[in-house]
Amino acid sequence: MSRNPLEPMEEALTPIAVIRTTLETLQVFPDDRELCEELERVIADARVGLFNAIAEAAALCPEGPAPELRDPLHHLLTCGVPRRVLDHLMKVDLFVRVGAAAANSDTAVYRYPLPSGTTPDQLESLPTLALWRRLLQDLEHAASENGSYTDSVTFDREVFQRYVALLYAAYASADPIFYGCGGAL
Repeated sequence: MSRNPLEPMEEALTPIAVIRTTLETLQVFPDDRELCEELERVIADARVGLFNAIAEAAALCPEGPAPELRDPLHHLLTCGVPRRVLDHLMKVDLFVRVGAAAANSDTAVYRYPLPSGTTPDQLESLPTLALWRRLLQDLEHAASENGSYTDSVTFDREVFQRYVALLYAAYASADPIFYGCGGAL
């Protein structure tokens, strides 16, 4: 039986939780070198799990037009989604908190950051599932960057928000309670 592409995305929550908790612990005990070294190894192991889950989700992505996914992805990239709505629907305390901490940011709305080297027109011209795969590659890139793991706020901004936003778009394409669309993935 083949796996649904959302399964590895949902499974990525485990390494994300480990990373977030470990980064928060590092902030509490910055002077304990032995503990910090051990926690850095925990983060390194969890990063592998996160990276593998994202790569598997991209590999399992089906072929086809997936029109139901187009509107949620387009909305994330252009208009954005109110941060409080994402926090509420995805049952997290993330978007409003990170938005408030970001300088020069529209704190009310979350827009998925454009992947490096792309323009809105380039993304808009991609077929829906190619766009989905491109955004998964962007998430994979953010998850592979060492700079994304300097502290919990940076990780939340660079990796976790992207992850939750893509998961939201996938859920929105499948469940009318999220967005009012059909089921692409």
